[in-house]
Amino acid sequence: MSQSDAGARLGLLSIFGSTFLELIGYFMLSPLLLLRLKGADVSTTVAGLFVATGWLGIFLMTPFASTVAHRYGRRPCMWFAGALLTICAVLFTLTQQLPLWFALNLLSGIAMSLRWVLAEALIAEFCPPEQRGRYVGIFQTLVSTTFIIGPATMVWMGTDNPMTLWTIIVLSALGFGWTLAIPKVPAATDTDTAHVGLRGLWHALVSHPIIMLAGFVGGFFETGVTSILPLYGLALGLTASAAAVMVSVSGLGGVIIMLPAGMVADRFADQARGRR
Repeated sequence: MSQSDAGARLGLLSIFGSTFLELIGYFMLSPLLLLRLKGADVSTTVAGLFVATGWLGIFLMTPFASTVAHRYGRRPCMWFAGALLTICAVLFTLTQQLPLWFALNLLSGIAMSLRWVLAEALIAEFCPPEQRGRYVGIFQTLVSTTFIIGPATMVWMGTDNPMTLWTIIVLSALGFGWTLAIPKVPAATDTDTAHVGLRGLWHALVSHPIIMLAGFVGGFFETGVTSILPLYGLALGLTASAAAVMVSVSGLGGVIIMLPAGMVADRFADQARGRR
């Protein structure tokens, strides 16, 4: 491992645990807000734009996540992202103003993007290189379970239950607190030569076009489909609870396939080729 075994294990545990809690909160919050908007007789167009605003934040932040982390450090950026997610969840409970909800949803997307990128980068830093596929597979399996647990918990608690939002806040705060346990990460060896920001994105597109295309297509279906499923369920005449459960069902595929795919990639003598 790149650090001491104890430090690496703590780092992995902290990233896995904090991500699990924060994503459950996030995937409770997203369909909850959408269903509350529809319950307030907001048009489907406005509701769809609200969902798109969160993913707009992710889109805007992702190319610059490496730049921000390069400048301020990976741990501080993880802490900032966790704190911002918690603050946004609190503010959602304190206002009913639609323009503010749009702004908070945009900020949540920015924070989630920064957190996702850094979490996967730190897992690669902490895990044994020869088992990177296995650990990334475990992490992605965990992420997929939050697609199931988050909406299912929201349905179980109820969309009109005031405690639902407070539960989301508690989960976000606990995840943020667990993030603080991430040990210090050594400086990257390519600090002076790495391509970051838009230049780094272009470099990745030119150097690995097939991998980047696969990521784009996969992300389009994963994020796009899960975002509109509650709206689609309501349009089919389903109840709010049944519409939210559709998001949970969509996460089953990720739970089933992620870990086996990672383990198979690790078994190739040429691991880079195997993952590709």
